[in-house]
Amino acid sequence: MVTVKIDGKRYDSVDRWSDLTLGKFIELSQIELPKKLKELYYLSTKLNNQDPKELEAAKVEYDKFAESITRTDLVRHFPAYYGKVMELLTDIPASVIKNVHADLRSSFFDKYLRIFVLSMIYDFPVDNVGDEIQLYQPPDLDKIVIDKEEYLFPKTLRIGDQDILMGKEPIVSFTEASDIDLAIQSLLEDGVKSLPLIVSIYCRKEGEEYDQDTALERQGLFLKAKMDEVWSLFFCIGVHTAKFLINSGIYSRGVLEVLKQVV
Repeated sequence: MVTVKIDGKRYDSVDRWSDLTLGKFIELSQIELPKKLKELYYLSTKLNNQDPKELEAAKVEYDKFAESITRTDLVRHFPAYYGKVMELLTDIPASVIKNVHADLRSSFFDKYLRIFVLSMIYDFPVDNVGDEIQLYQPPDLDKIVIDKEEYLFPKTLRIGDQDILMGKEPIVSFTEASDIDLAIQSLLEDGVKSLPLIVSIYCRKEGEEYDQDTALERQGLFLKAKMDEVWSLFFCIGVHTAKFLINSGIYSRGVLEVLKQVV
């Protein structure tokens, strides 16, 4: 958490993945992102293309679109969105936020909250590293802890210096395999709203076998999970994460270059 002072009063704000719950992340995804702002973020990824010709074309496309950004967008529409995000991810009262000037809202959003919005646009998590935005590296965890209860990740098998993901897991049942496949498909279609089901399918108590009803019942419980734990799980089940990322099209040429610097 980061603490900010407004008119002499201190308020707390989320500024890292370990501060953010899965439930809040889903709520964030439901705040409508201004179309122009989303397009601006998307076009900025192309400015990191390493091919000179494609980079030049990207600059022309970006500059042309930037001309469509009006003063009203900059001082009303975009800051109005930033304010909604601030209401969700900080404990600053709405009555205080409504008096925060557009420039201050923009600066606060860019510094502390933008990474969470960008992660939804890119379909993979990013983080602030110094003055750059880079691919988020989650902690090396093996469980999610909620209300002092442990829900274990799938086990891995180390061979030499290489981890074989889920190498110690038993062969999954037809029900479990089909539920995993359907959950991944739901993730592709519905976005982050499907994350609780993914987590619930994979994370279980010690010695617990997969049970479809239990997985469905626990979805709400995992809304309390911290996002650093959720991303750690996704890295653990990397074969499915890779499928999600590739199918989402985020490995298109040049897009990962945005992790070096978002314009």
